[in-house]
Amino acid sequence: MDPDLAAKLYEDGGFLIMKDFPEGAEFGIDMHSWNTGSKFLGVKMIPAGLHFIYYSPVSKEGSLAPRRGFFLNFTPGQIVIQKFDKQTEELVEDVSEEENASVRSNLKNIDGNLGPYPYQSWKKWVSLSNRISSTSLARLQPKCGPTISASTEIATTENVEGLAVAPPDPDTCINFTSIARQKYPHGASPAEITRYSMDTSYQLGLFIALQDSIEEVLVELQFSFLCFLVGQNFDSFCQWKQLVAMLCGCGEALLKYPQLFLNFISDMHFQMQEVPEDFFVDIVSCNNFLVTSLTDLFANIKEHEDALTQLKTRAISFENHLTKKFGWSFNADDDEEFAPTIVYD
Repeated sequence: MDPDLAAKLYEDGGFLIMKDFPEGAEFGIDMHSWNTGSKFLGVKMIPAGLHFIYYSPVSKEGSLAPRRGFFLNFTPGQIVIQKFDKQTEELVEDVSEEENASVRSNLKNIDGNLGPYPYQSWKKWVSLSNRISSTSLARLQPKCGPTISASTEIATTENVEGLAVAPPDPDTCINFTSIARQKYPHGASPAEITRYSMDTSYQLGLFIALQDSIEEVLVELQFSFLCFLVGQNFDSFCQWKQLVAMLCGCGEALLKYPQLFLNFISDMHFQMQEVPEDFFVDIVSCNNFLVTSLTDLFANIKEHEDALTQLKTRAISFENHLTKKFGWSFNADDDEEFAPTIVYD
């Protein structure tokens, strides 16, 4: 790293100090993780902005516990001090004022025990998280504490007809926006049911109506992807899949929200850089849901002659990139499983 850049990062970057963190555990920040040594005390030179901190304690037998983590928004030069609780195996902010003052005054003396933030992947992380503001983070993460793990539920569960299901607790759940299962308005005519079953624009409109801004659709796309990718929360992956399917199935909305779909394709481009080829294959059906969804998106953009020229150009570029990278074909087929619902009068 350039010495001038390193000096600036040390001066302006944040510090995460972790007291009593166990040796041999997994620790990670954003896109990188390591197994800790006996002298490990935290991370230095953390760029200002949103980050995801995660860790997996290790048992006496040497096996790693399920990953848990939390988002943290660093301000320039901020020093965050946390302590590992051996009873709960959680990182907590239960540090006395005396300990806090001691660490801050001793920062340069423990410099050798702090790992530098992996700056080479900073731009990649920003491209995956840049839409998540502090306000959005406060809305989405569990209210009683920011920890996200494989067992953290999401608060979008809808009641199954005929069964009494307790509503999810927003204090302990990731608070995603529910995606309507019914894609057409109540009282819709058979023609309208057919139309909205082929075009998810109405479903998207319901989702947007629950948000303070259209941008929040892509905020949840990024948040759900990261909660799965680095937080290893599978329910978040399911939410991400539903968001992708809803956005890819839109027709009318392409004309109403062109900037949303331009940004959607850009965000998907960056997300696709972080996953292996078989990541999206359903192990039961062996169908790649993403190919199916993106085939709909590309076809919808091509079919809408009034769609923004820039959107058409970006879609063609993204389609070509995916074909070259993964070998995927986006030719629509006649598979009845994915045929639209047609209702007759």
